[in-house]
Amino acid sequence: MKISVLGYKGVQKKYNTPIKSLKRWEQVGSERVKGGGRKPLDPELFGKMSKWYEECRRNGTRPNTLEISKKAIQISRIEEFKGSKGWVSKFLDYMKRNGSRIDEDYKLNNKYEDKREEEKSSMNTQEAEILNFINAQVDK
Repeated sequence: MKISVLGYKGVQKKYNTPIKSLKRWEQVGSERVKGGGRKPLDPELFGKMSKWYEECRRNGTRPNTLEISKKAIQISRIEEFKGSKGWVSKFLDYMKRNGSRIDEDYKLNNKYEDKREEEKSSMNTQEAEILNFINAQVDK
């Protein structure tokens, strides 16, 4: 059984979510598609940079963000690669996710990082509530 239009509108108002998204989640689920998203221009760069970073850490040095950016520009096969703050931030996040010892020194903007984490956790809670509501309506 499908959710009635009134059900969609109620959920839309409560969670400030587009009806189109609710319908799509009902049909295909809310899980992200594996392999979706933008593909890296230089897929080997993170691997090469990870090895370099870990080698620096083993030698007792801790490269700063400027050194990371310069090394990435040097290693990259892409001529227009800039090694921006955003790229360095993504690289450090990648290193954290993969078990490297990244210190708090590398947080480029602590307020922004903390706010982003809060938004992620509230979104997960909100999505769970929406899905529970949809499942309850479907089961009726």
